[in-house]
Amino acid sequence: MKTWIAIASLTGALLSSLSAQAQNNQQLQQLQSTKECRGCNLTNINLANTDLSNAKLINSSLFGSDFSGANLTGANLSGVQAGELVVDARSSDRRISNFSGANFSNADVSRASLSRAILDRANFTNAYLLNTDFGSARLTGVNFQGSTLGTAFFGGADLSGANLSNQRLIGVYLRNARLDNAQLTGAQFDSSDLTNAVFKNANLRGVTFTRTGIDNVDFTGAQLDAAIVPQLCQIANGTNTLTNVSTRQSLGCR
Repeated sequence: MKTWIAIASLTGALLSSLSAQAQNNQQLQQLQSTKECRGCNLTNINLANTDLSNAKLINSSLFGSDFSGANLTGANLSGVQAGELVVDARSSDRRISNFSGANFSNADVSRASLSRAILDRANFTNAYLLNTDFGSARLTGVNFQGSTLGTAFFGGADLSGANLSNQRLIGVYLRNARLDNAQLTGAQFDSSDLTNAVFKNANLRGVTFTRTGIDNVDFTGAQLDAAIVPQLCQIANGTNTLTNVSTRQSLGCR
């Protein structure tokens, strides 16, 4: 009796898996033919170097999928869920959504979850990124020029070499983020959280810090306007836990 129950359970699980895969393939075909798939399950698929310009993927699941080099110009990805897909917890088999080199220019990626996703060298020029979650994501060399970044979440993200020049960074969360060699000329921080962020060798010429603390921030080698350094020294406090460098030391405060 127990054997039959086990066989029935295994058969049910297999049929369920095959049904889910069939639905996944159907939705993928729908996206490829119409460039529209709202609320779809597109996990663990390969769309590398695909032209998805102006595609509509609102509220879709993209966990573990490969969009590297894809053209997402003007696409609507608001509310999408992407990032790390746990394939088999027992074997630690995990696949991470890959958007390396993808073009998101003029795309709507608001309220999307891209936590832990790989987005190296992606282009977010003029993209809409309101409330987007980039927590612990890889964003090296990403271009954010002209994008809307209000209240975006970058906690623990790697933004090394990213271009955030002239950005209005209002309510942006950058706690524990790496911004080594990043371009932030003319950026305006307002009510943002920079706690324990690293700006090593970053270009911070013309940057303003309004209602924004710099506790534990590492500014080692950063290019800063001479006039703002004394102001920062007045509020500098703590030691960065990622680099073990004190904020006052990194600013050269007396």
